[in-house]
Amino acid sequence: MCGICGVYNFNSLGVNSNDLKLLNNEMILRGPDEEGYFLNNNFGMAMRRLSIIDIKNGSQPMFSENKNISLVFNGEIYNYIELREELKLNGVKFKSNSDTEVLLKLYEINGENFVNKINGMFAICIFDKLKNKILVYRDRFGIKPLFFFKNEKNIVFSSNLNSIKSYLKSAEKSKLNFSLFLLLNYFPSNETVYKNIQKLKPGEFIKIENNKFSINKYWEVNGIKKGNLKKDEINYNIQNLIENSVKINLRSDVKVGTLLSGGIDSSIISYEASKYLKEQNTFCVNFKDKENNEGDDAKKFSQFINSKHQNLDLEIEDFFHTLEHISKISDEPNADSAIVPSYLISKEAKNKNVKVLISGAGGDEIFAGYSRHYSSFRNLFFGIISNIEFFDDKLITIFPYTIQNYLYKLKSKKIAHLSSMSGQNFGVVFSLIYNKEIKEFILNYFEKLFYRINDKIYNKHNFENILTTDLENYLPDNILLSFDKMTMLNSVEGRVPFLDHRIIELLYGNNIDVTLGRNFKNSKKILRNIYQKKLPNYIFEKNKVGFNAPLNNWKKYNKNFFEENFKINDFYCDIIDMKKLNKNINNPNFNSFIYSLNVYDQWFKSH
Repeated sequence: MCGICGVYNFNSLGVNSNDLKLLNNEMILRGPDEEGYFLNNNFGMAMRRLSIIDIKNGSQPMFSENKNISLVFNGEIYNYIELREELKLNGVKFKSNSDTEVLLKLYEINGENFVNKINGMFAICIFDKLKNKILVYRDRFGIKPLFFFKNEKNIVFSSNLNSIKSYLKSAEKSKLNFSLFLLLNYFPSNETVYKNIQKLKPGEFIKIENNKFSINKYWEVNGIKKGNLKKDEINYNIQNLIENSVKINLRSDVKVGTLLSGGIDSSIISYEASKYLKEQNTFCVNFKDKENNEGDDAKKFSQFINSKHQNLDLEIEDFFHTLEHISKISDEPNADSAIVPSYLISKEAKNKNVKVLISGAGGDEIFAGYSRHYSSFRNLFFGIISNIEFFDDKLITIFPYTIQNYLYKLKSKKIAHLSSMSGQNFGVVFSLIYNKEIKEFILNYFEKLFYRINDKIYNKHNFENILTTDLENYLPDNILLSFDKMTMLNSVEGRVPFLDHRIIELLYGNNIDVTLGRNFKNSKKILRNIYQKKLPNYIFEKNKVGFNAPLNNWKKYNKNFFEENFKINDFYCDIIDMKKLNKNINNPNFNSFIYSLNVYDQWFKSH
């Protein structure tokens, strides 16, 4: 079930059914199997369905017996069977086997707190007629998207940005958010590509009650209750939770497959899935001209778990052709090159009749899988010159761009963190963004966004802050949002078993140090301890590769993409020194920036 939308008019004017259909039709790729509508005077909601569970009886909107409560829902509730049995013991009767009806009954009994009982990925809208209340929830980690536009007249929400844009007839692209995109390759926090359309953050819900609007928090990492789990219990509990999470993530009435890159996370998920799937389909992508491709290990591991495996060999031409296609059909740009393999795997899965894809996404953010999560000689010195006043921007700019990048990292751990996530050279970024107001906005924005990270000498607590920062920002705003969008563009549902809130609550609630490996080469120590003897050694012995394309190697094969002189328009020129950019078009230090700008430009021209 893959797309919801709705309109609420604060001025009590009735919602136009044609407008609601326009909202809903823009999401057809998210749910091509079925559609549903509900209108009640100044409120209307709709959904597009990708039928996964109880295909015959899971239609939406779904209504309570007295018709006073109605619900639309995008996502999956993995513990719906256990919840249903619990409700049955309390005398609750069901007409279907769907997780949607479980949500409806839970709300009837528990009210707004029903969300604390569910385990899954979701965007849910509930209309409570008697209480004159509308509730719109987004899941704890932001696995499923929810966008909204609000002014004094109405609020419009949807699982898709194009949907809201079509309803509004037009939407202004945000120059400030564009500048954030250039640094990150995606739009952070509640920002989007558009000026007045926002994201509902993970763990939040919108409440409209008696014509009053509010955004509330129902779950956050800082709110996790503390426990006293002993160290010798860690592996046992984590293993049981991972195994159970994969098991309930596999609940489906349609064919399920897994992403298998050959790395630790995807191998663990595929291994656990193999215990329950009679016929397992696994998928991987090989990049041409990329060193240390994981395709060979993925193929070898597929034999270990006896899966039907497919390696997609991605040629240079196919990559850029697919990237251009994605730009045309996607609702906002994303310059993470991993979107291309995610899209192509989803497309291939659909061709193989696989409607659900299970991924190891989230493992890096939970179990410390990036080099920035660990102590090293390089990381130790990031932020060390933050208090040295004479080391200002003017002094830094006299050095070559490669050295500038390191000096900016030495000035700020936040910039070092940014660079680690995006791969951008900040000497290049700050030399091209000449607008002082924009530059000041950027620095202030990331100061607030990465407030957990400070410039003190690294210690255990600081590593935890960096890990939590990734969990709250990089994971939902880039990894999860792009994975959802790429799978949904092919009408395939993506699931992420590592992002079971029970796992995070166990780790954070018991102060378990997930960086206890103490160095990146021995990262993900908890997962290694659990699975070292269960999986082949080659899964743990190799260096981290990642799902990114070898863009620097590919530049020589596609000069048109990297060397294009961007159309000089006010939108770019208000922020970027385009003349300087075009003069440095062949400078390797500018490659990442040029790639990000070109991804945005391709999308810009199509929208």
